[in-house]
Order: sequence, then structure tokens, then C-alpha cells
Amino acid sequence: MRSKRYVGLAGRLGMTALVLVASAGLLEAATPCTPGQVQVSLVYDGATAVNATLQRTAVALFGNPNAGSGTDIRSYRGMLDLVPDPSNTPDTCVQFLLASGSGSCEGVEKLDKNQGTFNVCTPDTGSGQGTPNPTGCTLVQASTLGFDANVVASDVAADLCATVIVGGLTRPTVFAATESVPFVIPFSFIANRALANLLPASRVIPHPNPSSLDPNGDPAFDLYDHARVDFGLSRDQANGIFGLNSTCDWRQVDPGIDPNNNTTRAIGAVMRNYLSGTRNNFNATVLQFGPAGDGDIYVPGTGDVINRVNNNRWCGTDASQCGEIPGAGTGFGFPACNSVNPPALNNQAISVGYIGTDRGRVRDPLTPLDPFDDYLVDGSNTDLYFFMKYNGRQFNKASVQCGIYEYWSGERLYYDTANFPNGSIGQKAAQALVSGAAAFADQDTRVVATSEMHFSRARDGATPFPIAAFTPDCTNR
Repeated sequence: MRSKRYVGLAGRLGMTALVLVASAGLLEAATPCTPGQVQVSLVYDGATAVNATLQRTAVALFGNPNAGSGTDIRSYRGMLDLVPDPSNTPDTCVQFLLASGSGSCEGVEKLDKNQGTFNVCTPDTGSGQGTPNPTGCTLVQASTLGFDANVVASDVAADLCATVIVGGLTRPTVFAATESVPFVIPFSFIANRALANLLPASRVIPHPNPSSLDPNGDPAFDLYDHARVDFGLSRDQANGIFGLNSTCDWRQVDPGIDPNNNTTRAIGAVMRNYLSGTRNNFNATVLQFGPAGDGDIYVPGTGDVINRVNNNRWCGTDASQCGEIPGAGTGFGFPACNSVNPPALNNQAISVGYIGTDRGRVRDPLTPLDPFDDYLVDGSNTDLYFFMKYNGRQFNKASVQCGIYEYWSGERLYYDTANFPNGSIGQKAAQALVSGAAAFADQDTRVVATSEMHFSRARDGATPFPIAAFTPDCTNR
């Protein structure tokens, strides 16, 4: 696949990260070790946005996984060089158990309260051990193996999670002492394809060579698996849909939708639950900490959002998920947009939600010197949604780096200082994992390594400000 020149510091590491990663053996061939040799166990739970990067890091550190389940749960084991000596040979057997992730603030709470209530693979079980994608592992709660979450990631800062965790954080100094931001995770609104079908044909823009995207002739591959849809939401429009429930008809958003006003086009808003980092970043960036609507449905994970949008679910179809009281569950709301046209809404609602851009597929319109025209399509050929613009800009890595696309947050990583005190080999192992995440993020066109960013934020949701000198690359937009 052709590489594309991205702006900023793409492909280069900061010296601190490079030293840590090299000292941990990331730049050397992985050395295996046996279960009886394990001296350090890194156990991850938290945000799912970091999983792909952690998997790349783990393969470089430890080699291919020993066990796996689905696309996310993995166990790794290998020797790292963590004890300073002249030989610089691997000396410490480290085990890494990667959970699928229960969510940002859920992970923060698990680390804070030493909880192991999440599934991991029992090491060395299942088939395909030592291959990139082993299967059939035995899933057990981490606590049954004697582990709790000691490495976590969050889409928002731990102190923002503290505002939605019952009782707040019991050990805030742990998070203050260990926070690192290896990369930025962007987000995007998604809507069911039925909405794109209502737009003028000129606003669904095909890839110039779609056959190159599907070399295997997948029968499920279609127009929306390669086309860019020229449609989006502003922050105020998104607030009207998800926050105020005052924007109920898609024709209020864009006059290009059904210009003949043939029928009502109701909006079905799909939200994440209150402990989700994606949700808390949405609260900060889009709602500006205003209230979320009683006419939205609330679901736990990214996969749930995709499922509901794929199937046009909303309050009128899923009353038990409509409205949310934090800590008490859902089902406390009402379909506020029923007022649009009550008799026919159930058959006409078109759903909208928001997810991390790590769940999409990047399309390049074959312009090697212009990274600003890349765009996302749905995550698989069987999905039925499209990615939308935000404040007039489509997501691509270059636009995030240059401060043009503003719907993103810094991905935080934390580790437990009780398990890994200062100067310990456990701390060095955790830092190697964190440094690896920074090193490998620049290989993913759906996230942005912090070292590549020309803009930053003072806090989650704040206006981005420049942190790098002017560069001509950012003018080509």
C-alpha cells in the first residue's frame, strides 16, 4: 500500500519515548519465556480506542500472542531488558493480559478501586498459539487469576471521570503521577445510510477507483463502502439533537434532504452511557457540559451504537433504553420527537450516533500529496452507516494535526503505583508499554500520535490552540 506524507512529526519519536522503548527491547526481536518465569504481569482494562495500538506494541515487545478471543482480548509474554547492565540482554519475563475494555471511566474506577471484574484470556489456552490471531481461549475474570486492572486508558482525563464515578476517586494521586497522553483519539458522528439516500446524488461522491479497494470481490461491498458523503453537523445542531431534543426532523439540519417535503424525517439520537469516555468527551466538546436529552437512547459500548444506528433504533422503538439516570439505568425518558408526526415515526426515524474514528476505514482519493482529502467509511462491508462532517470539516489525520477538525481528545494511559512503585521493574515494564503506544500511534491513519500534533487543548472540550511553529504543510487545507 502506498504511504502518504502526513504533516508534523509523522514517523519520528520523541527522544524520551525512543530511549524507553529501545531499553525495553521494542527495537529488538522478542524473546519468549515460560509461565513459571513471569515476574511482572501487566493487566489492561479501559478504553477500547487504544486496543489496536496496544496490540501493535505488545507484538513488538513480546512477539505474537499466546491466546486470544475475538478481535480484542489477547495474552502475551516475553523477556524484556529492564535491569540496567552492560550486556543489555533481556532479563525480565513480563506477561501482558489485554482485555476487550469495559470503557474509559469504568477502567479508571477499576484501577482506582483495585477491581478485576473483567474478562481476560487464561494464558496459553486455545488454538493458534504464537500466531497473529489465536482463537478459542478460556475467558475468565481477571480477579480469579489474582489480578486487577493495573494499566488502563481513558478517552478523557481521570479527574473528569471522577465527576461521574460514585464517590469520586479514592486515589487521585495515582492518576496525577502516572498520566501520559501517547496519542489523540478523534471522534465522528455516524448516521444510517437511509439519510444519505435522501440527499442529492451529487453529495455522495464515489472513490475514483473503487475496484482497488475490494480486490477479493466481496459481494457485500457497495457504493457506501468507498464513497464520501458530503453532509455533517455543526456543534449547535448536534446539541439540538442530542442535548435539547429540539431538532427532531432531518430537514431542519440541511435543506438538501427531501427538498420536496414529501414526508417527515425524524431524528433518532443514540448516546453512550454516563461512564463512557466517548460520552464524557461528547459532554465536554459538543454539549459543553450542558444536559443530555431525555429523548435519546443510551447504550454501553461503541458496538452498541453501531448496532442501533445500523438498524435505525431510537426512543420510539427502544423505550427501555430511552432516557438515563446515572447510577439507576435507562428507561426514564420519553420519545421527545414524537411531536413531529406521531402516527408514522416508527417507520421513518433515521438514527445518528457518535464513535471513535478508530472504528472506520480510511479512504484515499489517490492524491498522494494531499492528506486533507482522505475520509472515513463504515467499519465493515456489512455495516449500514456513513461518517459525517463536524463543523464543516471531514475527519482525516492531517486535519486533526493542524487544528482544523476539532472533535478529538487526548487518550490517557495510567498505571497503578501500588503494583508498580517508583524505580521497580514493574514500573519500567508499564512505561515500556506506554512508550510503545506513543511509538506506534503514528502508524495508524485513524489516530494521531501526540508528537505529531500541532495543536493541543488545556482541558477536554476546550478550544484547540497551536503548540508548534508555523508549517507550510498546514496551509494546504
